[in-house]
Amino acid sequence: MTFFLLLVFALLLIYKLYLDIKSFSKFNLSIYLFLAFGFILFEIESRGIEAILYLSLLLLFNLLATNYGSKKGIVFSILLLVALPFSKSGILLAQSGFLGIMPSMLKLIENSENKKENKRLEISRDVVHLIIGIAIISFAALLPDPRQLIVALIIMGFILGSYTIISKGKFSRMLYKFERKNTYFGSGAIWLALGALLAMGFIFSRNFLIAVLAAIFIGDPLATIVGVKFGKHRIFYNREKSVEGSSAYFFAV
Repeated sequence: MTFFLLLVFALLLIYKLYLDIKSFSKFNLSIYLFLAFGFILFEIESRGIEAILYLSLLLLFNLLATNYGSKKGIVFSILLLVALPFSKSGILLAQSGFLGIMPSMLKLIENSENKKENKRLEISRDVVHLIIGIAIISFAALLPDPRQLIVALIIMGFILGSYTIISKGKFSRMLYKFERKNTYFGSGAIWLALGALLAMGFIFSRNFLIAVLAAIFIGDPLATIVGVKFGKHRIFYNREKSVEGSSAYFFAV
């Protein structure tokens, strides 16, 4: 059984890499490699055979989403969301499905070059992000184990993102306006979700996990708000970041 799963995983891996290299999808490729190598060391040691199943599911979902598009991705996500409370491997399946499908929904956004307008949108977006983050962490702190809640919210976020790309209504146009100039729609959410899922994969202490999730969902938007509004002194190794914003993140954590 182990050999069979290893063989399936190897074939899926080769086929996926071939498709990504052929299409020059560097962003998609980097997302997969980051996830695969980030989890494989931990998963194989702690879950054994499930690690191979996990990575195989990830590749399979990604291949399906790449070939069939975001509409099929929404269906997969809804099925995962419904199955989450009833499956012993619900989080495993949800991580595979979400992270496998998510890169296929990205869409390049070209917003206005008006710096003042973009600065206002940056602050507005992160204020919303901060409010949602506080609500999520406050509710998660009341639960014995916040993992399934976070995974469910991430899948719901993917469903909303996929609908936004497919739809051409007012709601979609409003969300597009909140994205940064020349960025992929949903790319920020992907890295946010990756951080949360990595934390849930490596941290077993409930209180420590909630603290790390708070840093991800609350510290990051707070740092951006302070940095955009009051940032005057740039960090020498990253000119896009400010001392003021980084200090806000440090004190928030």
